[in-house]
Amino acid sequence: MWLVFGFLVFAVATGACAASVLLAGGKVAVAVILPLAGLVLASGAILEFGLRRLHVNLTGKQLSPWPLGFVSLNTIGQAMLPSTMFEAGDRIGLNGRVVAATLYGLLIADLILLMVITG
Repeated sequence: MWLVFGFLVFAVATGACAASVLLAGGKVAVAVILPLAGLVLASGAILEFGLRRLHVNLTGKQLSPWPLGFVSLNTIGQAMLPSTMFEAGDRIGLNGRVVAATLYGLLIADLILLMVITG
């Protein structure tokens, strides 16, 4: 649940940041960006929690407390796979395919917005 929620919050917050910059004509509206930046940071914390739980499920090993213990790149790569998103969606009672398609759609939309903004 935390992994899906973290990816969802991250994708929505970064998309909203990019859309606000695009709508402001390339200028940063501080009153809009600061709360959204806080939301992006919060999504990072949620993702860290979800990735740590996934790491324990995959390896069976507990990590050290946060600044000392890092999630492996293998776990991060596994978290981004569609099969993991399907399974996570199914575990929280939603259609896994819909969850994966929604999250990947949001991330692709964010990437397109980034390319439009940067020219």
